Formats: sequence, C-alpha cells, structure tokens
Amino acid sequence: MTGSRAQERFAGGSDSAEERRVGDLFALVSGRGRDLLLLHGLSANRTEWASLTPRLTDRYRLVAPDLAGRGASPASPGDRFRLGDETDRIVALFDELDLRSPIVVGHSHGAALAVALSAVRECGGLLLINPVSPWTRRPPVLDLLSLPAVRRVLLPFVRHYRRPLTRYILTRRVYADPRKATEETIGRYADTLDSGDKIDAILRVVADWRPSELESCAVPAETHVRLVTGRHDRRAPPKEVARWAARLGGPYDVLEECAHGVPEEAPDRVVQMILELDGTGQPGRTDRR
Repeated sequence: MTGSRAQERFAGGSDSAEERRVGDLFALVSGRGRDLLLLHGLSANRTEWASLTPRLTDRYRLVAPDLAGRGASPASPGDRFRLGDETDRIVALFDELDLRSPIVVGHSHGAALAVALSAVRECGGLLLINPVSPWTRRPPVLDLLSLPAVRRVLLPFVRHYRRPLTRYILTRRVYADPRKATEETIGRYADTLDSGDKIDAILRVVADWRPSELESCAVPAETHVRLVTGRHDRRAPPKEVARWAARLGGPYDVLEECAHGVPEEAPDRVVQMILELDGTGQPGRTDRR
C-alpha cells in the first residue's frame, strides 16, 4: 500500500499528514506534538503502525519511515543493510526532520535500530517491541542470499508466491491468532513486493542482517528504555528479552496473548507504554549492567 491511500490509513484521517523524502527513505509525518519515531521490522513496512497511529496523532508528531528497500523507499544496487548502514540512514532522517529528543518505538529489527540510534542521537525514551537481541539466531543459510545468482533464481518464485509466503509467515511466525492475517493485512506486506528490484532488495536486506552486531551496542544511562514481547514469540522469546532487558537496564513486559506481532496484536497496550515513557519515565527501572 503506497501513496495517498496509505497516508490516509496511517494517519487516521489527519489533515497534517505529509510524505517526506530524505535520501532513499520515504517517511510519513503526521500529527502534532512531541516527536515520536516509529521503526518497523526487518521485512515489514510502515503500515505495521496503522493500528496505533489514530490513537497518537493528537498528541505526537509521528515520523514513520519505510526503511530502504521496503515499502515506498527504494534501494540502490550498491546499498548495504548492516546495522551501521541502516542506522546511518535513520540518522540522516533524524537530522533532516529536526527530531528533538524523540521517543523511539522499534519493532523487531527496528528495535535494534532504536538501540543503535540512541548511541549517536539524543532519544527521550526507547520502547523495544519483540526486540532482536545479540543472541537472536541467524540461520547461516541466509549467507547464500548475498550471491546475485541465488537471488536471480529465487526472484520469480518469490514474486509469484509472495501472498502465500506472506500468509505463511504471518500465521505461523508473527501472530498468535492466525485470524489476524486477513487478506487486507497480507496485502499490505505482500503487495509492495511488486517488482524484481523490490524483491532483490528484500533478499539483500535479509542477507545482511546480523543480530550479533548488537553485542557492542548500549543505551545511554540517561535514556529510559522498556522492552515488551509476546508469550508465544519464537523470534524474541521471553527469556532472551529478559536477558536483553537486564543488559540494557530497563524493565520488560510479556503479553500473554501475543506472539511476534505486538504492535498489531495489542495496539492499546503499546499506546499505553508510549504514554508511560512520555509522562512518567520508566517505573521499576534497573541499573545498567
């Protein structure tokens, strides 16, 4: 979903919504108030925040980019997608849009970007949802996707079966309740993979993904941080999130009826956590380790 329909859905009808481009990143900016930066997951796009934004535009200036090669944002043939590369593009967006001590909400890979961003720009608080951690397993077979010949073989298969593949991922890996994977939701993710360039880009994104790069990252001591995952999340299981929370020095929550899609499975809870970060800081905060 791109263009004006995506803007209308994302902003909940807000008349202040506008598309901004910084480098290769397109971002939707909507609402008024304190800056709130929303960073989506590895192979998702900014529409994953659609359930949250109508609840927030009257209180925050929301900035939701599509990461390079995803959603409306293109990727150049020479683009790389390691943690530092992705963070550099977010920093350029941060500076161009003059974000001022924003609350940063990151989902999955977006949570890793939020941690890396906080080391180089002042962030007022981090909400890390279903967060990737240094101990998140990365299958070695993904290295094959760095080979152009492998991507060329996979490209027609992915293009033809992108909706069934998306349905499988959402029902088996993302949502605790498979009924959340409606045809509309499947389309929001699958229909952006409508060209060979887009599919090649997403395969390069996955090839470059290295959770272990987070091992050297830390959140500044003055930045409030909170983590949340789902009881049924196999990508960011509660034990790993608890370990990551202890390292980062913030509390964590486990939502019983959720898996890896907390922003869409429990939007009201996420909104409440954002408000708590904004208004009261971080109750139960622990020391950095």
